[in-house]
Amino acid sequence: MAQRRTRAASKTPYGLVVAGMALAGIGLGVPGRLSESDAMTEIENTAQYLRRHGLMLATAESCTAGLIAAQLAEVPGVGDSLECAFVVYSPKAKQVCLGVSDEVLRRYNLTSVEVATAMVQGAAQRCSASVVIANTGVADDGGDGADAGTQCYAWLIRASGRPERIYTETRQFSGGRNAIRRIAAEYALMRILHYHAQWQAQPVCAAVNDT
Repeated sequence: MAQRRTRAASKTPYGLVVAGMALAGIGLGVPGRLSESDAMTEIENTAQYLRRHGLMLATAESCTAGLIAAQLAEVPGVGDSLECAFVVYSPKAKQVCLGVSDEVLRRYNLTSVEVATAMVQGAAQRCSASVVIANTGVADDGGDGADAGTQCYAWLIRASGRPERIYTETRQFSGGRNAIRRIAAEYALMRILHYHAQWQAQPVCAAVNDT
């Protein structure tokens, strides 16, 4: 049975972070069960959702190495919904391209929601997209205390006049290296609808600044 742990929301200089942690295996209702055609249908649905709501996507990708953006780009007509992708595979790239601090990299595992959050914040500062996704994880033998297949995500959603929020998850997928990377990318896109709906449901007057 899949396990889920939820942590209380916390405020950051960039907005409200709502952190959810989950462990899940293929066969437990995660994208690993989808056929390639079914997964593509879900991605097309995501693309339609982005267009319908006037949303622009940017990604900051480590383990998926650009697959999140690439899978969305397979859908015809996404030019108005996809802004850019930062592929930051190495720790150095995370620092240089996204401004992830030495302190964050020293304090937390590279495969952690804290690093994913720093990545999504850095990407958001460098683009104008209304939805930004960050991914970091391990696809094969694991390492640094992370089990193989562990994927950490952060979704940042924003719009003028509304509080910016970040949602995070940790999930674990099974399969071969490239199968895990593909599933991880599919999952990142499919969760946009869920978190955007949550963000829309939040009261506009909810303050995020602590000053």
